[in-house]
Amino acid sequence: MDRATFDALCAYLRQFITFSAGQRVGRLLPQSFESHGCDHTLSKTTEWLKSQGRNVEADRAWLREYGGECDCKVITSVMIRLDQEI
Repeated sequence: MDRATFDALCAYLRQFITFSAGQRVGRLLPQSFESHGCDHTLSKTTEWLKSQGRNVEADRAWLREYGGECDCKVITSVMIRLDQEI
């Protein structure tokens, strides 16, 4: 999955999932996030991948490799790891 496709997926997921910051660590990084609207599966991700004609199994495997075990983790964990690679 390329970055443009990933960004489009995240934009889709943000229609359903919101976040609130947890306790802050230092000035910059929240220690944790609480997600709202995630059922802790890849249901919305799978829905979007299918609608785009993507290889669902390959893309889900790639997302899991980057920490995306559920829809909210796709937005948080995967994005953080991708940003660190740039």
